[in-house]
Amino acid sequence: MATAAARLQRVEEAVQHERGNGSLYFNDDKLSMVDASYEPFLNRFTAFDAQVKTGLLYTFPLILAWRDALLGNEIVTGSLAEDFLLKFSKLMIL
Repeated sequence: MATAAARLQRVEEAVQHERGNGSLYFNDDKLSMVDASYEPFLNRFTAFDAQVKTGLLYTFPLILAWRDALLGNEIVTGSLAEDFLLKFSKLMIL
């Protein structure tokens, strides 16, 4: 957990200091390659955390807001199978 928190802290700082805009996405009001790169991790970590309940992302409000924006975007949600999170969650149980 400490290692994960330290790495997420670095991402939180990048979002805070390097983003340089008021957008919900990393570089602009449109999805970018940075967003596309982090979305799978944020999506799967959210599913994982629903099972193990670490609450880790809730200590990083900028990442949490970024995640919410990504998971609320039709391009992102449209790129996944409708039952993706259900199937992913079942894999974690095995």
